[in-house]
Amino acid sequence: MNLSDVTLQVKSTVRAVVACDLRPSLNRRVAILLASGIFGGLASLAVCGQFGFGLTNWASTFSSHIHESMPAWQCSVICGVLFAVFPVALLRLLTSPMLFHVLISRHFVEVALLLGSTGAVLAVFGHHGNTLGLFLIWVFAVVATTWCTSRLVRRVTPHFQLFQPATEVLRK
Repeated sequence: MNLSDVTLQVKSTVRAVVACDLRPSLNRRVAILLASGIFGGLASLAVCGQFGFGLTNWASTFSSHIHESMPAWQCSVICGVLFAVFPVALLRLLTSPMLFHVLISRHFVEVALLLGSTGAVLAVFGHHGNTLGLFLIWVFAVVATTWCTSRLVRRVTPHFQLFQPATEVLRK
């Protein structure tokens, strides 16, 4: 095998990886979003109880404390923010920068629907914030935080814009 064959093989591999990240299949998107939603949601529930569900004593105590010290709508905002940060951060850890960008920019609705539907399940079976208004405030906080967190992660991740290096590699 000579150098030109290796170069062609590398170009082909790079093209395949880039194409896979730019156009993720439905199964891949669902698997990644479910994994980040489930494990990020569990991490969130370990820190702050959502709608009365907490996985640790600290989460239940924290949730009770904020419910006692502020109005219910503020609790909905704080809980929504905390619930969204963990899955988005985990999504970034599970994906390449390019795939993260594609999922957040092109499939943001899927991400928001996953988090919102999780919240709906928690709200139906929970005992805090069961009113429609508080749930909608929580959903708004989740969606806004998802959007803001994704933008923040994109800004602080070094070399996030992989499109330019990938195109440069493919041109050579």
